[in-house]
Amino acid sequence: MKNITSIFCIALTAILTPTTGYGNFSGSDDFNDNSKDLAKWGTDIAGGLGTLTETSQGLQYTASGSSDPESFLRPWIANHGSFTSDWTLQIDVNVPTLTLTTGQRCEFGLQVSNGDHSTDLFGAGLRLNDASGTPIREFHSGFKVNGADQVIGGVNSPTTSTSASVRIRYDAATTTLFAEFDANGAVGGYNFTTFDSRNIAGWNMTAISVFDAGAGGMSKGNVVISSTDNVRGDNFLAGPVGPEPSSYFPIATKGAVMSYAFDGSNYLVGVENHLTFPTTIGAQMIASNGTKVGSLITTGRSGISTAVAFDGTNYLMIWQDDGLGTLNGNTGWEIYGQFISKPGVVAGPPFAITTNGIWFDGIKTMTFGGGKYLVTYTRLIVPAYGEASNNRYIAGRMVNPDGTLGSEFRISTGFGKASDVAFDGTNFFVVWCEDFADTEIRGRFVSPAGVLGAELSVNASAAPSDNPKSVTFDGTNYLVVWNDEVGGKDTGTWDSFGQLVSTSGALVGEKITLTSEAGPQMVTSVAFDGANYLAVWVDMQNGTNWDMYGQYISRNGSLVGNKITISTDTGNQMGGVGFANGKYLVLVNNGVILGQGGLSHVDSATGVFVTPPTNPQVQTSDASFGVRTNRFGFTLTGTSGLVIVVEACTDLAHPIWSPLQTNTLTGGSYYFSDPAWTNYPGRFYRLRSP
Repeated sequence: MKNITSIFCIALTAILTPTTGYGNFSGSDDFNDNSKDLAKWGTDIAGGLGTLTETSQGLQYTASGSSDPESFLRPWIANHGSFTSDWTLQIDVNVPTLTLTTGQRCEFGLQVSNGDHSTDLFGAGLRLNDASGTPIREFHSGFKVNGADQVIGGVNSPTTSTSASVRIRYDAATTTLFAEFDANGAVGGYNFTTFDSRNIAGWNMTAISVFDAGAGGMSKGNVVISSTDNVRGDNFLAGPVGPEPSSYFPIATKGAVMSYAFDGSNYLVGVENHLTFPTTIGAQMIASNGTKVGSLITTGRSGISTAVAFDGTNYLMIWQDDGLGTLNGNTGWEIYGQFISKPGVVAGPPFAITTNGIWFDGIKTMTFGGGKYLVTYTRLIVPAYGEASNNRYIAGRMVNPDGTLGSEFRISTGFGKASDVAFDGTNFFVVWCEDFADTEIRGRFVSPAGVLGAELSVNASAAPSDNPKSVTFDGTNYLVVWNDEVGGKDTGTWDSFGQLVSTSGALVGEKITLTSEAGPQMVTSVAFDGANYLAVWVDMQNGTNWDMYGQYISRNGSLVGNKITISTDTGNQMGGVGFANGKYLVLVNNGVILGQGGLSHVDSATGVFVTPPTNPQVQTSDASFGVRTNRFGFTLTGTSGLVIVVEACTDLAHPIWSPLQTNTLTGGSYYFSDPAWTNYPGRFYRLRSP
């Protein structure tokens, strides 16, 4: 087993109450309540007579000018940064034009320090600096080892921005801190540029070390900064690292992508090609490093909405086919398929999987399991009536790897639309939206032999539900995700939810809220990495600038950290996620315009790999975490069968780690309890492999 060591530090106060610190940064504060959150922020560290005040929905810095220099730092105490895992800290900053004289400056930003030695420091901020009679606006970073500046004057990057965003990013693999800025701030979505990087080998940190962090202001030269000057920070965010813009790779120009499969070496991505009219169907092979393998694989057919699966020898790509222009909304469409070999060569001609009269409105409508593909779709009862809610149901058909077809069978007993499917090693589980009232998410197990199990209700809330929805399997349970119009019909206020479902059809735990922000959010897909799920959604608050985000979810249904940013580029983005080869691949369609029955325009399709969070993880946001009757404990989640040793010590300066328990993550989780915690005024915990 690969050796793993992660640290989970709980410092107990003299009254034996654990702090909320743990093994990595996580959390946020938008300062909208104009009140300091004592669970997140500690006692301000003052240097002079300045102040930090939450007011007007921000964190405002003022300076009296009576001492030089002056500074005020608000320490983040909700948790600490991990030495062994990546993390980011981010804040929006505002440093307006001020009247300065030579030698005066003002800055607002972030600072991190070595939790073992507070004189090891790294900071990044936006500042206004009059060093020689002319004020210069610049992003500034500083780096100290044992209190000594490593670069006199720091590193500076000129800018004209008065409002921007700064970020400190940590790369655990290289033990390097990065200072980064976005000169436009949140406008148009975040896109950070690195202007300084520092290896922290001189900080002498170890696997048990942690980072401390804070946000605040600094001024020099006896400058007076009043509350009306509006030097401030906003939208503080601490958490896991999302993909960097530079890591996106091209898949197709004027092509739409939503599904792929992996063959052990390469990915095959289905492409809806908008370079032609009508749109034609193709596929693109992508290597494991994101580069294209060969050119677009063409099928000679036209249609929309591809889905892809792999059977161990060949891929099968399916799509909604328009019969080379002969099918339309009055006739319904067909599902066509094309086998493609691992080298990227079409294997035989494209073939019809259904007769006409279908509506293909799901995303992951096909999967392979038990030696067969299960293809699911929406069957129109009377094709000319189109998408009327009482005119369609969910149907399916088995496709063998040799291309032979089973008979079509009905899956939903009632009306239905927008199917999705996963396989658990024994049965398929198909989910869809009940279509008559449009408020219920339903599911049904189907064996590879086509035998139907009992139909079940996954969620029957009164709120309207709509496509897309998605399902994946974690080895024990399924996670189903969907969207509800929580504001009521036609309000446009959509939130995204999830529900764990066992292989027997029982609902496991309560409904999970994935995102409940203002406006419409539409979850498109979910995947599982062996330890956690990642659900990806489209935020449509801005009708002309849709963004993509993701949220990790543990196997027990609790959210892991904050949402991660997938894409916030200008224009509309939408896409989906899958997991293979030890990492997530998120597909992103850029410049999207939705039309009747699908995408009417797309600028490009790109992909980005996302590395899963640290395995294992301590769940700090669920009910198991903290002090309970005669014990202190927490839940560990990770890859099922992983063996974890929990150790404890009482002094990080001179640590003597003692093993407390050796735990196997049966079903991907384990509850650890320390009944002896009351015997110590302070105790720290860490996790390691045996």
